[in-house]
Amino acid sequence: MKKSSTTFSLIILAMLTFSCVSQDPLIDEIAPSHFVLHTSERVNIESYTDHFSDEVIKSIQRDDIIGQTGDELLKQVIKGYQDFTGNYEYTDERELSDWVIQVDEITVRKGFMSLNIPHPGPIYKVSMIVSFWDNNELKHTKTYSARANMSQVNFPDEAVHWMSKEEKMNTEYQLNTFEKALLELYQQLYFESFGISL
Repeated sequence: MKKSSTTFSLIILAMLTFSCVSQDPLIDEIAPSHFVLHTSERVNIESYTDHFSDEVIKSIQRDDIIGQTGDELLKQVIKGYQDFTGNYEYTDERELSDWVIQVDEITVRKGFMSLNIPHPGPIYKVSMIVSFWDNNELKHTKTYSARANMSQVNFPDEAVHWMSKEEKMNTEYQLNTFEKALLELYQQLYFESFGISL
C-alpha cells in the first residue's frame, strides 16, 4: 500500500484552516539558535475498532507515514510561522538537537455515533501521546485528540454517503481517514509547541 499522494498537499490548507487561542509555547527559548527534532521511531499504534485493521497499521509502520508527516509538517511550521518559531531550526540528527518532540503512542478508537446523517461515519477518535525532551531531560508529556469521519474523508463530493460493510473494511479508506486525523494531531502539537495563534 502506498502513502496517499494527497497528504502533504493538504498540509498547508489544513494549517490555514486550523485555529487556536493564544498560548505560551511548550518549547522554551534557547538563544541564539536551537534545533528541534521530531521522532516517532518507537511509536506504539493501538486499534480498538474493527474499522482500523492490522494491515493498515503494518502499512503505516512500513512506510513510516507518522514520521514523514511529522517531519514535513514541522519543517513547514518552522519556516512558515517565523514570527512564532524565531530562531528554531529543524534537524533530523539527534546529536544536534536541543529539543526532541517524541511521539510515543497513537490509539485509534471508535468514535461516538455521528450526528451527521448524510455522512454517518464510521468515526475515528485518535489520540496521540507526546513527550518533550530538552537535552535528554523529560520536560512535558501531553495527549492530543482528533476525530475523522471515514465517509466525509473518502466521499467529500457526495451529498450523502452511507458506507457499505465492504467500504468500511477498505484499507485505503481506513488509511486516508487515519491520515486526516494525523494531520490535525500534528497541527495541534506544533501550534501548541511554538505558541502559534491565528
